[in-house]
Amino acid sequence: MLPRVAIIIVCYNGREYLPDCLTSLQAVDYPKERYSIIVVDNASSDHSVEYLREHWTNVAVTVLPKNTGFAGANNIGLRQAMEQGYDYAFLLNQDTVVTPGFLREAVAVAEADLTIGAVQSKLLRFGTNEINSWGNVIHFLGFGYAGGNREPDQPISVQEIAYPSGAAVLLRCSALKTVGLLDDAFFMYHEDLDLGWRLWLAGYRCLLAPASVVYHKYEFSRSVKKYYWMERNRYLVILSLYRWRTFLLIWPAILLTDFGMLIQSIVGGFWRQEIAVHVEFLKPSTWAIVVRRRRLVRNLRKCPDREIIKRFTGRIDFQEIPLSMPVKVSNVVLDAYWQMIKKLVRW
Repeated sequence: MLPRVAIIIVCYNGREYLPDCLTSLQAVDYPKERYSIIVVDNASSDHSVEYLREHWTNVAVTVLPKNTGFAGANNIGLRQAMEQGYDYAFLLNQDTVVTPGFLREAVAVAEADLTIGAVQSKLLRFGTNEINSWGNVIHFLGFGYAGGNREPDQPISVQEIAYPSGAAVLLRCSALKTVGLLDDAFFMYHEDLDLGWRLWLAGYRCLLAPASVVYHKYEFSRSVKKYYWMERNRYLVILSLYRWRTFLLIWPAILLTDFGMLIQSIVGGFWRQEIAVHVEFLKPSTWAIVVRRRRLVRNLRKCPDREIIKRFTGRIDFQEIPLSMPVKVSNVVLDAYWQMIKKLVRW
């Protein structure tokens, strides 16, 4: 008997994407009685809900009165899946198109070992033979980016990854009961990085299932809102998940990077958001989040920092960001610093 899987799709003004995504799911070669589709709508204003209720009566739809973000909406679907006794939950972006074997292949990898907490599908850029992500990368300062983005697709084996992209990932429900769900406090961005890191800390593994293929209508964007959430959330990650001794070792690199980010934000017109991020960490409420998260991590930690950081990098090699001279210099300096200090982490 194959495991039961709940496929969770968060919809936010996704009317243009839903037909392709849901139609592709109808061709999945997994037994129909062993999986269900749950759509959580984040207060869409483009008639997405009306479309779903008219054309997809076999899809369970939960309509939220307000936008709770990627993390909050997915958590509602995850709780439904866990309450209904599903073995796995598959988080799937609304702007994806799946291949028939995507679910079967992801489940096969997960079922090989109970220590596997998350399995990411190989994400290809829609309409191309280019990679979008074959596993995401964690920079030691908390930045995260898609591994292999824009590289030509090629044969690759099942392998461990730093963290899985939330666009297409199979999660073991029993592992979620141990490490917790996505953190609602993140709202959007880096919530998948945070979950992947917590899975590793708790002794679970994150893997890529290359035969599980999902096409992603990916569009890289720069925006004021995105800048704020990505900067704020990477600080929440590193303040919460590193041991304090490790955090103190990377502190000089944080200061150097902060200065560079301030200059970049001024040039890019995001300086208000950069200041807002730092103001955020002057608030007791923000530090209450950090304290809550550190307590959670303390209770689940099985893997030491010295093992976790073996999966981290000192470089940012994301093809959507031009390698300007400042970025090239930053990569050289930060990578050299990381190669030196990570040898000092013995705990």
